[in-house]
Amino acid sequence: MKRLIAMFWGLVFASFLQAADITQITSAMKSGKASELVNVWGEQVDVAIDGASQVCDAKGAGTLMDAFFHSNPPSSFVLLHHAEKPTSGFVVAKLIAGEKTYRVNISYEVKDNKAIIQSIRIE
Repeated sequence: MKRLIAMFWGLVFASFLQAADITQITSAMKSGKASELVNVWGEQVDVAIDGASQVCDAKGAGTLMDAFFHSNPPSSFVLLHHAEKPTSGFVVAKLIAGEKTYRVNISYEVKDNKAIIQSIRIE
């Protein structure tokens, strides 16, 4: 009986948990439109592209991503792994852009069920 009650409360608790919506991030990466990321950048973002890393504000992160997409138009973005805790999460994906295949790692903070990008690595 104790197990049944514990399982019941576990299911009730789990029903209140909601994952952050990462759709805006994945659609922007698929389309190559950095402007679609304007509402999901954190105040400070660690951006690493092909080994060059830089911590910048949201505007700077958008500028770097816009330049990357301009030089490397995406043809495919495939989500490989997505994990989330109540306050943070990460995405691992494969991006085919230009003539290259990249591994993309995005870590984010969850605020009001919204994913706010803290770092993005394109290798």
